[in-house]
Amino acid sequence: MSRFDQYQQRLLGLAFIVGPLLLITAALTFLSGIGLSSHGVSSWVEGVLMALAFLLFVPIYLHLARVLGQRAPRLGLICTVTGLGIGLSMVPASIRLTQAGLDQIGVDVALFSLQPPGQVVLVLWTGLGLLTTILLGIGFLVKGGLPRWTAVA
Repeated sequence: MSRFDQYQQRLLGLAFIVGPLLLITAALTFLSGIGLSSHGVSSWVEGVLMALAFLLFVPIYLHLARVLGQRAPRLGLICTVTGLGIGLSMVPASIRLTQAGLDQIGVDVALFSLQPPGQVVLVLWTGLGLLTTILLGIGFLVKGGLPRWTAVA
C-alpha cells in the first residue's frame, strides 16, 4: 500500500467519525436556536454543519458500497448509485445559508416554501441517498462483511 493509500484510508476513517458528529451537532444547533432564520424553520449554522457532514458521507457510502459489493455485487452497485444522492442533501443545507442571507437584507421569503422546477428530481435522489443507509444495513446483515451490531446501527 502506497503512502497516498495510507493517508487516504486515515482520512476515510476520520470521515466515519466526523461526518456523524457534524450531523448530531447540526441538530443540536438547531434545537438550541443558534442562527435561526426569521421564519424559525432553519438555522444557517445548522446548514453549514449539514453541508460539511453530507460532503463527508459521499466517500463513506462509496466505501461501504464497495465492501458490500464484494459479497453482493448487484446490491453494492445499487448502493453506489443511490449513495451519491446523499451529496444532493447539500442543496437543502445550502438553502439555509441563502435564507440567512435574505433575512440579513430584509427580504421576507421562506425559501423552503418555494417549488422550483426540477426540485422533484433532486428530492427523489436525495431520498434514495437516505435509503442507502437502510440498504447497506440490510445488505450487511444478510451477506455479512461487518459485525452485526454495526449493520443494525
